[in-house]
Amino acid sequence: MKIQTLDANLRQFTNEEQRYLSGDYFQYDSIPASGYYHDEPYLLFDVATSRNIGDQNDVFLLSNYENLAIIKQSRFQKVPFHIHPWVELNYMYSGECILKIKDTVHVLKEGQMSLIDMNCPHSLSECRENDILINFIISKEYLDSNFFNRLAKDNFLTNFFIDTLNSKKSHDNFIIFHSENNSKLSIYIKQFLCEYYDNSIASNNILDCLMTLILCELINTFENDLSYKRQNSSESIVIPIIRYIEHNYNQCTLNSTAEFFNMHPNYLSSYLKRHTGLSYKELIQTQRLQQAASLLKTTSLSVYDISYHVGYSNTSFFFQKFKEKYGCTPKEYRKNPLSLRPIHNQRT
Repeated sequence: MKIQTLDANLRQFTNEEQRYLSGDYFQYDSIPASGYYHDEPYLLFDVATSRNIGDQNDVFLLSNYENLAIIKQSRFQKVPFHIHPWVELNYMYSGECILKIKDTVHVLKEGQMSLIDMNCPHSLSECRENDILINFIISKEYLDSNFFNRLAKDNFLTNFFIDTLNSKKSHDNFIIFHSENNSKLSIYIKQFLCEYYDNSIASNNILDCLMTLILCELINTFENDLSYKRQNSSESIVIPIIRYIEHNYNQCTLNSTAEFFNMHPNYLSSYLKRHTGLSYKELIQTQRLQQAASLLKTTSLSVYDISYHVGYSNTSFFFQKFKEKYGCTPKEYRKNPLSLRPIHNQRT
């Protein structure tokens, strides 16, 4: 398939879109709520639900490559808050749309992409005629050893997909890629779509290679985006993160901090390590112990109350970490704080 043919096919109205234009909308109210995110109900979209909503021919078109499927988002009807048991990589082929992911609203512009983890609540505004959104549906089965062998081992995107396979993770992360100026990414995606819709005898290998190129370009896009932000701001992005930790040390977590800065948790921790020499956990530990030492010097609060106040639910652990840093117990520090200093060669 040629790119010109691809463009014409993507812009052509599907049977489903023609029904929506005539006023025959899908009744999402018929699907019971699966759960709530901050009191907002969300639906569960699985394969059976997707087939029920869309045309049979629009879902999982390439049967021998169904672990990674392509769905053109139907226009002319908004999609309510929902989750699904697969990873979704979205590409704004044309126009724009409004994505609400968890608590944040994003305008996805032409050429930009979003990566949404499984079970991450999100909704989509109504796409108009020129708003063409392509969804890459990535199942767990696609994330096999061959997939990871094709990507560099130590990067945030690889870690994102590794977390997807971890049953103990909450699976509610997302990334917005400002890739509108990445011409290579656009070429790779169009080539992927041409091969997907008009497959050849070697389609599987070709699609695998193109998907690897797409993901590598997303890694470059994300890294370049961070570099641009650092070069065009008065302070490095690491400073706002540290300030955030200083103000929220007693309650923030790696996941909540990463969500606040729209970063993947693994990438946030490695980013802090690279720029400060300390991991997220070590920075939190340092801040909590410094605050505990200050409270011991300036207040009459009990050691147990101080431990709880700075974020330690386990008092024994607090005692252990405090002694590692200051070389004495909290009570000993309170008696003579001026003669005691942190032990800098100890890791906190």
